[in-house]
Amino acid sequence: MMTTIEPRELNCPVCATTFAAQVLTSTNTLGMRTTDLRTLAAGFQPQEFIVHTCPTCGYSGESDQFLSVGHVVPSVRIDAELTARIRSSITPLVQRGKIDAARRWELAAWVTEWSGAPDEDIAWHYLNAAWCCQDMRAMDEAARVGGLPRPSHDTVADTQPPMEDDAMNEAQPLAVGDLADRERQYRRYAAARFERMLSAADIA
Repeated sequence: MMTTIEPRELNCPVCATTFAAQVLTSTNTLGMRTTDLRTLAAGFQPQEFIVHTCPTCGYSGESDQFLSVGHVVPSVRIDAELTARIRSSITPLVQRGKIDAARRWELAAWVTEWSGAPDEDIAWHYLNAAWCCQDMRAMDEAARVGGLPRPSHDTVADTQPPMEDDAMNEAQPLAVGDLADRERQYRRYAAARFERMLSAADIA
């Protein structure tokens, strides 16, 4: 089975914006498994097409967390508090420009946390963000070696530090294209969440 995608119209459950997205419909695990738990697919990797970001308000999640004609309804509860946090923390970021795949996973991690998901789910979102940075770095390197123009990753220039640090909850500037730093940052966030999950399990 190959990794396949299809165009689909998604409707945001927060602001009702309808937008076009490339949605993952199938993938495979025919590639090797890396030391950081990533199972690679044969062909192109699926992470870029798993999560989506509303271009208007920035709500982010997998395709089944958006309204889509002929498909499932959102599996996440959209309440007034979640909507307010999205509009105050994410909307200003997406209004500055397009969001690359790694940033979409990061924003989806915020929404996942604000929705009350367990640490394991949040950690996996950050780990996928790191993998996307890894893929984009590989694309940049291939373009450099091949003498081709560097691909545009359509990113914004801001990120948010770990949510558990209340003293650093304002968006901090981050150099566009600094993928190595972003990858390390996402991996730290994921590790912190996995450690919290294991600590909670030990206490229980």
